[in-house]
Amino acid sequence: MSKAPKEPTKDEKLREAIMEVLKGEFEELPKLLPQLTAKERTEFIVKLLQYVTPKPKEAEPRTRDIFDDLLTP
Repeated sequence: MSKAPKEPTKDEKLREAIMEVLKGEFEELPKLLPQLTAKERTEFIVKLLQYVTPKPKEAEPRTRDIFDDLLTP
């Protein structure tokens, strides 16, 4: 006996609708980008970078100072 397919939730339906809108917009980007000024294109690209580049990890604090070896007799 197989289970009936699960009905999508409202959130899933909304997410799918948004994805369809975005898909159409991304397909138009090659036509729209040349219409922007150089500054607007740069700002647009910088805003999108956060979605395709990893966030830098926070540096861990040093437990020792680099001069400890020099000062320790």
